[in-house]
Amino acid sequence: MADQQRGHLKEIGAGSRLIILHAGGREGFVKDSLLIFKSSSTAGDYHSSMNFSNFKKWTMEKLIPNLEPRSVIVLDNAAYHNVEVDKKPRKGSLKKTMLEWLQNHNIECNPTMLNSELYLLIQCVDIQKKLVIDEILKNMVTTFCDCRRITQI
Repeated sequence: MADQQRGHLKEIGAGSRLIILHAGGREGFVKDSLLIFKSSSTAGDYHSSMNFSNFKKWTMEKLIPNLEPRSVIVLDNAAYHNVEVDKKPRKGSLKKTMLEWLQNHNIECNPTMLNSELYLLIQCVDIQKKLVIDEILKNMVTTFCDCRRITQI
């Protein structure tokens, strides 16, 4: 008889979604770092609800203040973890964006140049990739400087 009993059946993809952010490690979850909120998407695509703005706020307000000294932070490659500081313009970027980026890096260029020519100049600029969240974490660690340290892996 037990194999004939069924629970409540509902389509898995139907209904609203909850976004859950938490951190944990060897000792369990980081105290007071839980964040749960309802996805604001009504189209069923909840991915836009978890974005860099929400992740940054959670990191600054819930994660960093509650980390134990000598904690290590490891992030996956989710797009909202990898927002770049001073990201190079792409091939399809607006000409204005390309010109501003080149000028900010003291690269000689002429406003009459074609986008393809500007993009070639951009590709030649060798800058170290920096992630916004890494910079925030470095600054927060300095602010909370009680032996908390970020180790890059």
